[in-house]
Amino acid sequence: MGDLHLYAEDIKKGMPYYIHAIKRAKQLKAYDMRVSIEGMYPKIRLFSPQAIKEFVNLEPIQIDREREDRGIGKFMPRSFMHDRSRKKFETRKRHFLQLLGINCASKYIPLILEHCDKMIQKWTEVTTVELNKELNELTFQIFTKILFGNDIDHVLNKLRPYINNENKIEELRFEDFFKKLINDYVYAYYHPLSGILPFLNDYRLVNPFKRNAVNTTTIVDCLKEAVNTSKDNESVCKALLGDSEKLSKDGVTYDEIIDDLIVFMIAGSDTSSHATTSLLYFLKKSDACGNPHIHKKVMAELADHGFLQGADNKHLFTKESIQELNYLNYFIKEGLRYDNPTFDTFGYRTYQDVEICGVPIPKNTEIRLDLYSMHYNEAEWKDPFEFIPERFDPESEYFTTPPGKARSQYSYAAFSHGVRGC
Repeated sequence: MGDLHLYAEDIKKGMPYYIHAIKRAKQLKAYDMRVSIEGMYPKIRLFSPQAIKEFVNLEPIQIDREREDRGIGKFMPRSFMHDRSRKKFETRKRHFLQLLGINCASKYIPLILEHCDKMIQKWTEVTTVELNKELNELTFQIFTKILFGNDIDHVLNKLRPYINNENKIEELRFEDFFKKLINDYVYAYYHPLSGILPFLNDYRLVNPFKRNAVNTTTIVDCLKEAVNTSKDNESVCKALLGDSEKLSKDGVTYDEIIDDLIVFMIAGSDTSSHATTSLLYFLKKSDACGNPHIHKKVMAELADHGFLQGADNKHLFTKESIQELNYLNYFIKEGLRYDNPTFDTFGYRTYQDVEICGVPIPKNTEIRLDLYSMHYNEAEWKDPFEFIPERFDPESEYFTTPPGKARSQYSYAAFSHGVRGC
């Protein structure tokens, strides 16, 4: 299981799952990269600013995104996640960024608030809330509605036949079906047959690969039904299909659009719920650990800008007003540094023999960026093992490296760097 085993061990001990990463960062501060094994698959993980700088300079000719034919990659095989960074990839990426960049996505704030209100109302009826589970449900619903339409509940709530790992049929709603299928693909990634006899996975000849293929067809058919029945012209899907003539000229197909939407559902909803849960945790932890100024500063800034508890302030939720909340932005960035929603990037591959930090790396080597080790680098961050939002304030003493110099632009990445940066 590689690093995943270490995360699981942290959780078993009742500790945050990134504790081992903090301990390891202290040992890795003198290095640029490390080798890890996940299942049967060796990977090189880069984390020093110099290594990441050289990595970016080698993109996209010598190093580029790896085509993921194991695990989750089989869920959306036509997604631009798999494309090399060439003209078609840039076209597909541009269409999505136009629709999901902050200038355009801010129009979905009312929809987000509507779902938040429903969730909070549900919480008033119980005494205990499992926050990560509840917020994951919230973000999943929001992403689904933004991508496919706000009028598709009749499709999402329909029961569909899911084949479980005992080869028995369960009737599940879309959300439960989708999340179980994600877990099935993670399991398939580590299944010994995917490495020993990869053709069994490639051609879906045996379970779990064969079973996953059937379940994937069911979930894709559900999404296509949502697309065909939705009348919501504000959805991302409608906007993309409305521009289908241009997309087809660029060689982008209907099935590729569906797979791209699936990628955004997977990549967006879980990371958003994780980050939100983590931020609320750090907000309360600051009180318990003798740093109540963090909580107080967040709340004071919100109040100064009119965001008052119990008041009708929905009209304040605009892109412009939110961007004025400087300390809240520092707080969020520090949350993404300290407890990143993903411990590394999607896979890259060397398409030529390369050299990074003097280390020769042969063609066809898998590479990932180790985000946790990057974010706990004692050469770049003052007191990196402490939660300090002020380190993103240009006027703070924590804004620089320990010697007082500017931090490298490659010392921080919420998700990735370079051509495939998110």
